[in-house]
Amino acid sequence: MAVDHKELEALLGSLEAAEKEMVEHEKKVARNLAARLLRDTVKNTPVGIYPADTGKVGGTLRRGWQTSETKEESGGITIDMFNLTEYASYVEYGHRQEVGRYVPALGKRLKSPWVEGRFMMTNAERRLAVHAQAITDSMTQVWLEGLRNGR
Repeated sequence: MAVDHKELEALLGSLEAAEKEMVEHEKKVARNLAARLLRDTVKNTPVGIYPADTGKVGGTLRRGWQTSETKEESGGITIDMFNLTEYASYVEYGHRQEVGRYVPALGKRLKSPWVEGRFMMTNAERRLAVHAQAITDSMTQVWLEGLRNGR
């Protein structure tokens, strides 16, 4: 009795191709989530307002947000988001200040020993976490349908 293995070999070939495509799909999902996180963080980053005579323009902190390239690691695909502006961490998490110190840029003395953080990135991460699984599932469903239809 002869057995025809051609269909099984074709299935094996398509599964191997799908495995290679899966890494690219994971990177695409990671980039999509990172772009959403970046957009929300930038939108909620405060912009400094300066008097016209100072020549300063606000928005340096907002323009400083960046994401890294995708990296394959043992735990999956990672993309880092960061802000290299020197005072970014102080605005994000808050900071201490010296009560009574006069600040010429503000034209007044400091009254509070602690300035609360704005948590632009932290809050954006929390908001994204609520929807991340649904976004991932939706993108994966579209990808799987494409595989099934031979795209």
